[in-house]
Amino acid sequence: MQGVAAGMGAAIVMNCDLVAMSQGASIYMAFAALALVPDCGATQLLRDKLGYQRALDTILSGRRILPEECVQIGIANRVFPPNTLDERTRHWALEIAAGAPLALAWTKKLLRSVDRMELADVISAEALIQDKLIESRDHKEAVRAFFKKKRPAFKGL
Repeated sequence: MQGVAAGMGAAIVMNCDLVAMSQGASIYMAFAALALVPDCGATQLLRDKLGYQRALDTILSGRRILPEECVQIGIANRVFPPNTLDERTRHWALEIAAGAPLALAWTKKLLRSVDRMELADVISAEALIQDKLIESRDHKEAVRAFFKKKRPAFKGL
């Protein structure tokens, strides 16, 4: 993300799974300055990240959230210099994409759902998914590559 993500753009950024920001970018809750309330779930997203009082202050004052704070509070994952943002973000994405597709997808699904589940249910869900993945070709490939001290070649099977 480069520049300013304001209003709905800020909510879209907060809804992303992974975010890379350039130094100098910011998140801006412009709603109060426009005589509006946040939309696109921004009130919940910001409250979840900042807590009630800091979220309220950020929204009412229009304070910009800078990249370093975005990383600290979980809005962004990485901050890169503007001139290397595209290259370094692409490299980061390729590192992730080299992972086991089934495990990556299930991990995302679990993380998105666990806040609505009891711990015992989370543990059960993890065990069910683990039972499926342990039988996958990708798991067998990972074990084989581990013992050969090589990188696995995952296929999503």
